[in-house]
Amino acid sequence: MITRSQDFDLGRDRTRIKDPRDAARQQSTVDALLDRFFSARSNQRFEIQVLADEVGMGKTFVALGLAYSILAHLKQGRIDPDLGGCYQRVLVLTPNNHALYRKWVREVEEFKRRCVFPEHQSNDLLFSPCPVERLDDLAVALRKPGRQPQVIVARMGLFGGDKLLDYHLKRRFTLGVLFRFWGVSFNYEYRIRLLKGAPDWPQDPDKLTVLTDTEDQRLPFSEDQFLSILRSFKTEDRGQIDSLLADCRTIAQPFYRNREDEFGKIHQGITNVYRLAVHRSIQKDFPLLIVDEAHNWKNGPLAGANGFKGFSEFIAPHVRRALLLTATPFQLRPDEMLEILKVSD
Repeated sequence: MITRSQDFDLGRDRTRIKDPRDAARQQSTVDALLDRFFSARSNQRFEIQVLADEVGMGKTFVALGLAYSILAHLKQGRIDPDLGGCYQRVLVLTPNNHALYRKWVREVEEFKRRCVFPEHQSNDLLFSPCPVERLDDLAVALRKPGRQPQVIVARMGLFGGDKLLDYHLKRRFTLGVLFRFWGVSFNYEYRIRLLKGAPDWPQDPDKLTVLTDTEDQRLPFSEDQFLSILRSFKTEDRGQIDSLLADCRTIAQPFYRNREDEFGKIHQGITNVYRLAVHRSIQKDFPLLIVDEAHNWKNGPLAGANGFKGFSEFIAPHVRRALLLTATPFQLRPDEMLEILKVSD
């Protein structure tokens, strides 16, 4: 059983709270959510809850009180078995609306400033926001060692096909790691021929993964970590690597004509492998996922809309508990509400 942390009091927030009864109601809601998620009776534990208070009733701070309590628990020596092996991070997903996304980033700081007691403001719990714009950013944030902000805020579109930043760096690095992964299947002679004359590509196969400190910080994993991820790929993932290897072997044949026309296909194959490796780099679980404006997923499980398809494939398998927030459940049709509840599947 996990209980509400005593480091904070929602009633300390004089900006929001005008009636002490509101603070008592909100703290009771935190207690109720913790009980439903982590009841002492295992058969009374539930992995998903929907908080459907109206606008202005304090859903955001209730959710942050829940997140704070779970993170505080993870700092203790005895961890609930349901949370064993988790990241000490909470993930918040907002709609793609930029204003809501930035609001959550601000609210994490405001919760700490207005609700956490001063003597706990600088404790070991780094309850601060870590905004991520792209899936790369999420992987980088999870890779960083030491004390890092523990509330990751992202948008539902995180899992879409945004154009990569530092594309040339990531393509070069990925190809260098693939050369190691392929080994004798794509020997040095092949590598030299593939790179020779390639548009904007480095020519030395031994220097593809040589990075400056700045370049290293832009990548979500080290060379050895990347290689380990590739080796962990399942059969369905290996197909992309095998297909790319076949294309590279074809272009690297002696006297292959019209090579430049084929490099677009190679570029895309490398990008696909890189994206897949980023997805697969998330190898532990989040103890809690908070989804704001969850009614945006009213067609999610059915049609994969609003980022739900990517979420269900890459993040959902790594979530132990999920809290869905919505102020408009009764504006949904019954079938739409049932679709939202299918998030638990």
